[in-house]
Amino acid sequence: LLEVAVLDHLAGLGVVVIAAAGNVNSSFPFYPAAYENVFAVANVDSGGVRSPSSNFGLWVDLAAPGVHVLSLFPDDQVGYLSGTSMASPVAAGLASLLWGAEPALALEALQHRLRVSCGALDELNPDFAGMLGSGLVDGPAALTYQGPGYRLVEAAVTDADGDGYCEPGETIDLDPRWQNVLQAGSGAVTVTLTVAGDLAAVLQGEASLIPLASGQSGRCDGSFRIAVHPATPAGTELSLVWALTGSGADADYRDRQVFRLVVSPLFVDLAAGEVKATLCGNGRLGFAGIGGGNGRDGLGVRYQPVGQTQGEGPLGNLLFEGALLVGTDVDHISDAARYSSLGHFERDFVPLTAEVPPRLLPDVRLQGGVRRFAGHLPSADPRTLAAAQPARGAGGHRLSAVRLGRQPGCRHLGRPALRVLPRLGSQWRRLLPRLPQ
Repeated sequence: LLEVAVLDHLAGLGVVVIAAAGNVNSSFPFYPAAYENVFAVANVDSGGVRSPSSNFGLWVDLAAPGVHVLSLFPDDQVGYLSGTSMASPVAAGLASLLWGAEPALALEALQHRLRVSCGALDELNPDFAGMLGSGLVDGPAALTYQGPGYRLVEAAVTDADGDGYCEPGETIDLDPRWQNVLQAGSGAVTVTLTVAGDLAAVLQGEASLIPLASGQSGRCDGSFRIAVHPATPAGTELSLVWALTGSGADADYRDRQVFRLVVSPLFVDLAAGEVKATLCGNGRLGFAGIGGGNGRDGLGVRYQPVGQTQGEGPLGNLLFEGALLVGTDVDHISDAARYSSLGHFERDFVPLTAEVPPRLLPDVRLQGGVRRFAGHLPSADPRTLAAAQPARGAGGHRLSAVRLGRQPGCRHLGRPALRVLPRLGSQWRRLLPRLPQ
């Protein structure tokens, strides 16, 4: 239930987490490998060809040998196994070797050394180009790498009409900022932008980044521009991929960074006093999807007393899941709450038409983010929504109750949370589709 919070806490402690990407021959994100703060490792054979069972996708960070690996069995037996569970220990072992050789290496520097030192796999796997992360782990290259490593810190996003939304049919300008987390660069870097899928087209896709000193930040000599397809559904997550290519003495430098941009986002993060919470267009509270979230669908409900820089304890979020219930009497209720232990939820607030839902709030900023690894190193908060003030005088049915599921071991939210709930109700009336009379 607390996977995301635990992984965030471990990242804060400087721990690198490496996980198997899964063995179902799928591009669908596989957890916990697909979480932020986790290296997802795909499986290739001794020749660098992807194993037919290995998962793949832009969320994969790198690949390692995992076919026919000598393994331990119960009762002092040995045998051979294959899978991403055989590949991920190879990557973890290399991380341990690298940290053992350079104990003072910072976490971000370690992550980049593992990725930028990888060997290319696209030519060996043309049908999966860009889907096996940075490539094949290379121990000697990682231990001896002395070049730069540019981390995508943030990408300033400007929409065409200036209303703060990335909308279908709109042009979007992006201005990424980079930081060099490894050795000083000596040659300019060419940055090229592509967009996965066919729901957006690149209008301006190349710029140059001057070499940066170690620890220095900088921007490219030009911005990037994309056009979002008019038929893009609300809530679609666009994957924008920046490829970095070095020059001069850094000609061997290759990397990629992935930025996520949500079209007409269906949830919003709000701040009211000491309480932060996520409201969702499907009637959920805290997270748009599964209880506890997946690190990309909300921040839950967080109580942060004035003067404290952390939430309540290291885990921060106080809510496992919550849902809106609206009704006029006991026989006329609409809700988005769970109705089985298998994770099935009521869907009373899901629009029944293909129309794009109305905007959430007038002052919500663009929602986007950068995945933390695999060339997805992000800003501290992947959601770039500004805090919005609750609306006044919104019409619709009255808020009857909010069903809350408290995380084990957490105390009740208390008066600060109780004060904010009526204000959250007014926001929800603007998020949700018009309720049936």
